[in-house]
Amino acid sequence: GAADQALASISTISDAVSTITEMNLSIASAVEEQSAAANEITGNVVRIAESSGQIVTNMQNTGQAIKQLGESTESLVKLVERFKV
Repeated sequence: GAADQALASISTISDAVSTITEMNLSIASAVEEQSAAANEITGNVVRIAESSGQIVTNMQNTGQAIKQLGESTESLVKLVERFKV
């Protein structure tokens, strides 16, 4: 009768609540995984930016060294020209 229908309805509702709870747990787990991945990506981007800055500094230092080497070469050429007979 009505009591059996009520119990069946309560059982159906209980099953639906359990299913929703499991879905919420799955969603929460996925969100945590995505958050961890996003944090890792952010860390990688920061490291790449830092490395890029270091590369620029190294290139500037290399440019200065090349300029100094060119100046030294010019000086040596002038010195060698003095000794030509």
